[in-house]
Amino acid sequence: MDAAHRSGELRTDIAVGDIIVAVTQLSRLLSAGAHLGTDRCVHRHLELLLDALQGGSRQTALPGAAITLDELRQPRAECDARH
Repeated sequence: MDAAHRSGELRTDIAVGDIIVAVTQLSRLLSAGAHLGTDRCVHRHLELLLDALQGGSRQTALPGAAITLDELRQPRAECDARH
C-alpha cells in the first residue's frame, strides 16, 4: 500500500482497514445480488470500488478517519465505546 500511495495510484487517505471493510461489503453482494445476476451486480460494484480507490485530482474528501487494523481487531463493544 505504501508504494501505491507514493506512486499516486491509491488515494493517500485510504488505509488497509478501509480495503478490508470494502471487500467485505462487496462480498455481501454475492448473496444479495443472486436474483439480479451475480456477475452483473458484483462486476459493476467492483469497478465502482476500484475507481473510488484511485488517486488523482477528482477526489471527494472522505468523512472521518481511516479504519486501522487495530480497530478491526478490537471486540465490537470496545470499538463502539470509543466512537
